[in-house]
Parts: sequence; C-alpha cells; structure tokens
Amino acid sequence: MIYEAHVRGLTQQHPEIPETLRGTYAALGHPVMVNYLRSLGITTLELLPVAHFASEPRLLQLGLSNYWGYNPFALWAVDPRYASGQPDVTPLQEFQQAVKNLHAAGIEVLLDVVFNPHR
Repeated sequence: MIYEAHVRGLTQQHPEIPETLRGTYAALGHPVMVNYLRSLGITTLELLPVAHFASEPRLLQLGLSNYWGYNPFALWAVDPRYASGQPDVTPLQEFQQAVKNLHAAGIEVLLDVVFNPHR
C-alpha cells in the first residue's frame, strides 16, 4: 500500500514523537513513526518534495511561505528546514538515516521530484 505524505505534515503532531524532533527527517525515521506506518499496512512511503526549495516572492509579500516544496532550486540537496539540527548530523545524514530505518522495516521510499522550468 502506497502512502503519500509530507515530512513535516506526517510527523508534526504525532504525540509520541519527541517535540524537538517533530516535523523533521529524524521524526520520519523514529521508531514510533516507522511502527505507525507499519501498523497501517504501508509498504511504500511516497514523500512530497524534500529538495531544497524557495518560497515565491508573492507568498513572502503576503507573509506566507511555500509549505509544499513545489518550487525547488536544488534537486539533489535535501531541504535543511526539515532537519532537527542535531549536533554533528547534517540534514542529508538525517534524511539518509530515516530512509535506512524505513527500509529496515520493509517500507520502500519514493520521492516526489518536481522538474520546474528554470529561467
């Protein structure tokens, strides 16, 4: 079963995830989250964009930001805003560990990659 989710949206409110990790790659790979996904029968997790992205100027003028990540500018760099800021752990390392934890539980990970035209 495929489950599509946003890193922050999936993990932000889970009461058993430590508050300092909620909304992060570390929360995504946390045993509580992995067990939750397994309990739902999830075999594949499709993550909404995790590539580094920008907020559109129009949104910024309105005091808003791009939540979904559909304006990437660095396709091969994970967005550091989803990292927990743990000492000596880069955002990429944190993301990689989350994927390893999901794989170890038998959950495949797919990425939603956005190829927007760049001017």
